[in-house]
Amino acid sequence: MGLLKNIVFQYPGGLWSDELEMDVSGGLLFRKGDILERGGKHWQIDSIEWELSDEESKGIPTLRISLVNARVN
Repeated sequence: MGLLKNIVFQYPGGLWSDELEMDVSGGLLFRKGDILERGGKHWQIDSIEWELSDEESKGIPTLRISLVNARVN
């Protein structure tokens, strides 16, 4: 079992709201350059950043994933 974490997906240009997802199993792994499908579109991970936990997150660390439009054939 991995690390329990909140995951925030950030979309480019503010066209879509950030999405919050919780990884309760700790099994979700991400790398810069990975391609994800969310909302019927393909996105590429541009950057990944860890945030320390605060009162609002109830001690659960947050992984912020910035996405860009993916060029998929």
